[in-house]
Amino acid sequence: LFGKKAQHFRQQTDDDDDDDDDGEHNQRRQDKSRIPFVENPEAVRERRAQQRAAWQQRHQPHRSHTDEKHDVVGNARGRGQSTTVAHNRRWKDAHGNHNRRDRAAQKSNRGLLS
Repeated sequence: LFGKKAQHFRQQTDDDDDDDDDGEHNQRRQDKSRIPFVENPEAVRERRAQQRAAWQQRHQPHRSHTDEKHDVVGNARGRGQSTTVAHNRRWKDAHGNHNRRDRAAQKSNRGLLS
C-alpha cells in the first residue's frame, strides 16, 4: 500500500511527570473558571476609545486640522488685506456652500473677482 506511513502512538506511563501535568491541567481549568462573566467596564471603555481613535485616524485624517481658522475678516477699510486673508477668502469661496462656490466660479471666470 503506497503512501501509508506507520503511525506511532506515544504510550502513557504512570510516572511522577503525569502528576505534574495533571496539576497544571487542573490549574488551567481553575483559571478558566475564574474568568469574569462581565469585563471590567473601565477596561472596555479604554479599549473602545483606542479603537475609535484608531478608526478616526484612518478614516478622518482631515479632522486633525480643526484648529486651523480660515479668517476672512481682515483689516479695517483702507488698511489693505493680508495675503492670508485673501487666500482664505478664495478658499471659502471655493469650498463653502455649493451655491456660493458655483457663483464664485462664474464671477472668477468673468474676471469680477480679483
